Amino acid sequence: MDIAKPKVGAEATPTAPFAVRETYRLYRLRAARAVAVVAADMDDEARALAARHDLQGRDWHSPVFASAEVEETTEKHVLGDVVISSAPGELQPSNRK
Repeated sequence: MDIAKPKVGAEATPTAPFAVRETYRLYRLRAARAVAVVAADMDDEARALAARHDLQGRDWHSPVFASAEVEETTEKHVLGDVVISSAPGELQPSNRK
């Protein structure tokens, strides 16, 4: 009597590798007390990404709020990577004695 043995394990079907957009450009958006470094292809794209990821809700869209510098790098960056750094305010001398 032949009894069919159940298959153990799952069959893996190969899929295409996960693709991400990459860029060689980094935008540095500089505001009075913050800097955003954004991997993007265009200035308006960098500003939109910075605004979307800023938890403090600063107006990165505005050129009045933040200037923009672009740097062409030799390494690739994942498009949309954002790093925002807030600078502490200037220390004022204390009048306490």
